[in-house]
Amino acid sequence: MNVFSRLLVSATAAALGVLAGPTVAQTLATVSIPEALQGYYTLEVTDSTPSSPLQNTDTQDTSDDLHFYLSPIGEICLKNPSSGNIEVLSSQPQLQYGLFSKVSWDIADLAMRFTIDIAQTSFAGIEVQSLAGTDYARLTGTRVALDTGSCRSSTFDTRDALVVINEAEKTAPSYFPKSALSVNQIGDGFDLYRYYPSSGVYLAVRGNTVLARGGDFGSEYVIVGYVDDLLSTPSNLRVPSSDSRWSFFAGTYLLEMTEALAVSPIADGTQLNLVIGDGGLLCVEEKVLAYPSISGANAIWTDSLSNIRYVLDLSRAADSDNFGVGELAFQSSGGNPFGLLTGDQTSLSKECSGAQGADAQLSTNNAFFTLIETEYPKLFPSGPQTFNQTQDGFTYRYYFNTQLFVGIKDSVVYVNGGQFGNNENPVAIGTIAALTAQISNVPVAPNIPSSSAGTYSVTFAGATNVSPFSNGATASVVLDAAGALCFDGLSLGSATTLKSSPNTATWGSSDLGLKLTMDTSAVTAGTISLSVSSFADVSYATVAGTQTSLETACGASNQVLNVADSSALFDLAEQYFPQFFPKNVLSTNQLGSNTLSRFYPATGMGLLVEGQAVSVRGGPYGTAYVRVGEVAELTTLIVAENTPVTPEPVIPIYDLRVTGNGEIIFNSSTLVRPTVDIKKYAVERPDSTDTSAMQAVVRSALSDILPVIDSISVSVVAESTSTLVLSAVASRTANVTGNTRESEYTVLLTFTQR
Repeated sequence: MNVFSRLLVSATAAALGVLAGPTVAQTLATVSIPEALQGYYTLEVTDSTPSSPLQNTDTQDTSDDLHFYLSPIGEICLKNPSSGNIEVLSSQPQLQYGLFSKVSWDIADLAMRFTIDIAQTSFAGIEVQSLAGTDYARLTGTRVALDTGSCRSSTFDTRDALVVINEAEKTAPSYFPKSALSVNQIGDGFDLYRYYPSSGVYLAVRGNTVLARGGDFGSEYVIVGYVDDLLSTPSNLRVPSSDSRWSFFAGTYLLEMTEALAVSPIADGTQLNLVIGDGGLLCVEEKVLAYPSISGANAIWTDSLSNIRYVLDLSRAADSDNFGVGELAFQSSGGNPFGLLTGDQTSLSKECSGAQGADAQLSTNNAFFTLIETEYPKLFPSGPQTFNQTQDGFTYRYYFNTQLFVGIKDSVVYVNGGQFGNNENPVAIGTIAALTAQISNVPVAPNIPSSSAGTYSVTFAGATNVSPFSNGATASVVLDAAGALCFDGLSLGSATTLKSSPNTATWGSSDLGLKLTMDTSAVTAGTISLSVSSFADVSYATVAGTQTSLETACGASNQVLNVADSSALFDLAEQYFPQFFPKNVLSTNQLGSNTLSRFYPATGMGLLVEGQAVSVRGGPYGTAYVRVGEVAELTTLIVAENTPVTPEPVIPIYDLRVTGNGEIIFNSSTLVRPTVDIKKYAVERPDSTDTSAMQAVVRSALSDILPVIDSISVSVVAESTSTLVLSAVASRTANVTGNTRESEYTVLLTFTQR
């Protein structure tokens, strides 16, 4: 099984078809806190409101001050001044109202929101609110020190990562240009990262490894250094070289190991595919080694993890006889020789993945990836880990936050992982062309100007020879602010449109076989124009007219139909009122654009839901539909009247008595035999078949005399409907300052029902 097949997991053939409509995902980045606001503060509670759980502190008394940390990466912590303990309140700040404005932390455990304005040049306080936004109080005070090192939510030392990233911006500003838009972020599989939009580069830290991707670094992450090395020598950061000689060597090579020494990790005759790319990028097979250090005429790529390095003599570029010939010294990372890699250039391709050259399908694949990331951002969230990767003929992307893979091979799309479940092999769900058409034609709500809402008097014109409407006939049209339309008293519900034609709003009634469309890009104030056609798109006529009022009411049918709820109501009517609505194979749902109905031929009665309004006709109701209520109201009423009241179960009350004795041995000699006689009242009787539940009862019963228990054995001695007797042995061995204390209690637990 290849790696990609193991990573990709199955989805149904309709995987993309079942996705919900487009949504907007909000990315909450961990925020960089300006240095002027970082530090350790002592704060007072002021301006407390009547609804606040916080009370104002005494500004003259330092004992009630809050000791508060604000870290560079946006963590907030409280310190207990007496114990020195640090509590991380939140490490997930949310940037509000644009960059360098307000940052808030929602703290669910406290049901509070802390907000600070990071545009201020000096600390002016923290706003405290409820999670719903109700004002509670302000925290005001002064910064005591710049120290924020004690406020960390993980074992990873973000201070070192921050130093490395800040130094990278100084060392290579053209690749990592410092700006207000490049903020610290945590997550997506990294301890810390920043994105530089002007260069299109990600700089990320994971553990001790520093990586870069985008722009001149290419589409995949490359290792550009290690934290412990870059802390002492920032200049060791590996970035693309501007040396013009790279164009001489750039290409794909098939090299063979020669002159191998006995200590070489690879033997003579071993062949390797190598790629030298722009700026000195080196790939050995599918391993990317990033950029070299330059020492004299030599370019040196070091793979510290494998204790090897590759050395290229750049002076060879001066001799045209060397063109197309590959030759690299193969050494230990300390410079000890292993052998020589020699061979020929096989192509001018500078693509690292598999040394296969540029993908002719790449632009089509990327367009599809962009489409799904735009339309379904909650499923396919673009991020620092999301980039094209290739293997076994697949081009694929991995979406870290949702654990999803989307792969493309021979124009066929595979989507698996995450919510789609796990499968041994990737599953094809359709071609790019078919899925693009499907996604692009999902019905969505059109953008109808709210100024168009009102009542219009319209006239038919341009009637075709198959039109049921005559030129000059008049009608009324009511359009509300939400885009729902009534045509001459008939509700056609809310408009839809397709992504492929976003300016065409459509309303229709399958019952009438009628469809109305409007070009939203041509709407003018005070007028309306609609095209009228059959449901099969046979043109009938146009209607146009002027606004006569701002009235938008179109009755209860203006509400949106819920087919599932309406169908459930019909089922209840058949169950509890069969004399009127007898269930029959001919009594099936009939769906209109905003209506659902069932007809009962045995009684001549009918049920109709229009929007949320329920109407009945036939029998005692007469020949016309009569409104009887709304779906939710009638459903609740029918269920309530036909659901028997279940009496509350009587839960038996038990009292517990624990009797027995114990043995406590100190250093294998001193023996104490305490007697146990414990009474507890109104306790819950455990299930005698549940060993874990019985052990939990023993732990609770003995908690005062044996707070920590190493082992428990428990068995049932006797059981009836009113009593339960358990036998238990609990033991504990502890070592304190060189002394051994062994405790063992043998007890009976008797549960007696009152």
